[in-house]
Amino acid sequence: MADRSRLILYADAAAVEGTTVALSGWAISTLTADLTFVLYGPGHKKLPFTMKKIRRLDASREILGDESRPECGFKISFEGREDKVYELVVSDGKHRKKNRFSPSGYTLQWKYRPFGIARDYLKQGAAVFPTVGYEGLGTFLRQAGTDFKRKEYHYKGYREKRMPSEEELKKQRETVFNYQPKLSLVVPAFRTPKKFLLEMVQSVLDQTYANFELCIADGSYPETEVAETLKELKEKDPRIVYKILTENKGISGNTNEALSLVTGDWVVLMDHDDLLSPEALFEMVRLMNEDPEASVIYTDEDKVSMDLRRYFHPSMKPDFDLTFLESNNYICHLFAVKKEIADLVGSFDPTCNGSQDHDYILRCTEIGRVRHLPKAVYHWRTHPNSTAEDPRSKMYCYVAGRRAVNLHYERTGVRAEAFIAPFFGHYETFFEVPETPSKVTVVLLGDGSEEDAERTKRSFLENSAPADLDFIEGIEALSEAKGEYLFFTRKGAVLEPFGALTTDFEGEDRLRQEMKPFPYNLIARLERGPFALAGARIVDSENRIAYAGSVRNPKYGADYVMRNEFRDSAVLNGKIMDSRRTASVSEDGFMIRKDCIEKLGGLPFSGGPLSGLELSLRAEEAGMPSVYEHTVVIRLPWKNDKLSPVVRHKKTARSIAEAHRELLSAPDPVSNPAMTVHLGQYELKE
Repeated sequence: MADRSRLILYADAAAVEGTTVALSGWAISTLTADLTFVLYGPGHKKLPFTMKKIRRLDASREILGDESRPECGFKISFEGREDKVYELVVSDGKHRKKNRFSPSGYTLQWKYRPFGIARDYLKQGAAVFPTVGYEGLGTFLRQAGTDFKRKEYHYKGYREKRMPSEEELKKQRETVFNYQPKLSLVVPAFRTPKKFLLEMVQSVLDQTYANFELCIADGSYPETEVAETLKELKEKDPRIVYKILTENKGISGNTNEALSLVTGDWVVLMDHDDLLSPEALFEMVRLMNEDPEASVIYTDEDKVSMDLRRYFHPSMKPDFDLTFLESNNYICHLFAVKKEIADLVGSFDPTCNGSQDHDYILRCTEIGRVRHLPKAVYHWRTHPNSTAEDPRSKMYCYVAGRRAVNLHYERTGVRAEAFIAPFFGHYETFFEVPETPSKVTVVLLGDGSEEDAERTKRSFLENSAPADLDFIEGIEALSEAKGEYLFFTRKGAVLEPFGALTTDFEGEDRLRQEMKPFPYNLIARLERGPFALAGARIVDSENRIAYAGSVRNPKYGADYVMRNEFRDSAVLNGKIMDSRRTASVSEDGFMIRKDCIEKLGGLPFSGGPLSGLELSLRAEEAGMPSVYEHTVVIRLPWKNDKLSPVVRHKKTARSIAEAHRELLSAPDPVSNPAMTVHLGQYELKE
C-alpha cells in the first residue's frame, strides 16, 4: 500500500523590528508531533532562535481531520535583517520541508517563482483554463504576470498607487465644504512610549481637514512622561486637549474621561499608538456632505510595522452588515459617530473591557444610520511579538465580546444567545426554539434514489431542533408542502450534527454541543429581516467548502468565495465561520418563506444549477437580500467539481447576469471596491 504520510510547513507572516525578526506559521506531520526545526541565514549558516508553540486547531482539523495536534503553530524569533534571505527547515524524521523567506515579504513568496506558479496553476487543472474565457484573456494574463513576478503580497504596490499626491493633498487643504463639522478624536492613553505618542499626534496634525480637536485622557500616573509630552504638544497646537488622571481607570474608564473633553460635532475613536493617513478626516467629511443623514461612519484599515516601514494585512470591509457585526467586530477602526448619537448611547461599559469597542459600536449602530468609507485610512501599529500571538492570552477579550453581543440581543429584544466560536474573536448565535414548533417543508431536488431520499430525511429528523417537518420530492410537488418555510436541498445530502469544535472554554463547549441550529437559525434570519433567502454552509464528501457565501460578478451574477477550502478553515480571517450577508445562496441548501415565493414572481427553476443565483438576484431587486448562516451545515454525497458552478454553467450564468444587469452594475454591498475573485480566490484587485 502506498505511503500516505506527509509533512506540511506553512509560514503565515514575518515581521521585523530593529534587529529582531519574528516568523509565525504552523507545521504538522501525520506521523508525529515531534518535529525538528533548523534556521539558516546568509551563506547557509545555522542561526540560533527561540520558538514558542502556538495553538492552531484550524491547522490540525484541516490536515488531520481532528484536534490531535493542537500545538502545531509556532512563533520563531531571531536576530536578523530585513534585507536578508533566511530558510526554515522542518523534519519529522522521514520528510523534510523548507521555506525561504525575507522579513520584508508578507506572504513569503520569493521574487521569481515561475515553476512554483506553473505548478500551482496545473494543480488546479480544469479550474484554470476555462477561466480564460470566464474572466477574459487580458485579465487572466495580467493576473498571471503578477503571480509569476510577485515578491510579496501586492498590497504594497496597491497602496502606493492609491496614495494621494502632494498636489491632491494641497487641494484637500484648500477645500471648503458646505458642512464643516468639528471632529473630536478620542484617545485613551496609558504608558504610551513617547515615540509612538508623537507619531500618533503628528499623523492627526498632518490631516488635510483642519477643524478637529484631539482629546486625550492619560491614565499613566504616577509616571509623567506622557503628561510632559502632552504639555509640550499643547503649547504647539491648541487643538490638543488632554486630561491627566490620578489613576488608571482601564480602557473603558480612560476612554470615558477622554469623551468628557469632547466639544465637537462628531466623536472619532482612535488608539494611542496608531496612525491616520493625512486624508482620513477629509474623506470622512466628504462622505458626511454626500450623505447628510449619516450618523455613523467607519473606514477600511491596515496594519503598520513598529518602524512604520511596512503596511500590510489590509482589512477591506463590506458595507454595514449587522449579522456580520454580531459574528465579529469587523468594523473596528476608524469609527466615527455623531455627538447626539454618542450622547444617547452613553459611556463605554467597563464590564466589556477587552471588547469595549465592539459593545460601543453595536450600541451606536442600533440607532444610527451607518455608512462605510471604503478606504484604508487607519493604520494599526503591530509588534513582532504580537504576530500570531497565542490567542489564549486574550481569553478575557472573547468573554467580553460574547457579553457585548448578548447585551445587544437583550437591548433589541432578540431571543438568542451568542457563544464564543472556535475561531477566537468570532461568535456563534443560536436562536431560541419557540414553544410551538414551526412548520418546515424540506424539498428534495435531483435524481437521487429512494435510498438517497431516505438518508436525507433521516438526517434531518435526527439533527433538527423540535419542528414540524415534512418532506416532498421535486418542485412539481410544491403544492403539497405543509410548511410555512421551505428548505431546498439535494437527495442524498445530509444535515450534519452541529458538532461544536473545541474553544478552550469547556463549559461553553458543552452548551454549544447541545445546540441544533436547524431550522431556527435560518428562520430567525428570515424573520429579523430584511432577508428573503437564508443559505446554509455546504460541504462536499471530503469536508471541503462547496458554498460559504458569494459576491457579485457583473458578467456572471456571482462568485463563490472560499470554495474548496477546508470546512472550518480560518481563511479570510475566519469568514467561513461568520454568518453574514451574501450575494446569492446555493440551490444545494437554502430556506425561504413559502409566502415570499409569490412576491418574487414564483420559483424560477426546477432545482437546476444556478437556480439559487437567479432567485437571489430577484430577491435583491425586491429589496430583500440573502444571508449565509454558517451554523447549519449540509454535506453533499460527492466531491467538489474542479470548476465552480458559474464557470461550469457559464452560458446560463451570462443569461442570468444579463437579466439583472442594472443590479449587478451597482456597487456590491457584500464586497469591497478593492477586492475581486480571481481563480476562485478573494483578493485585492491588481
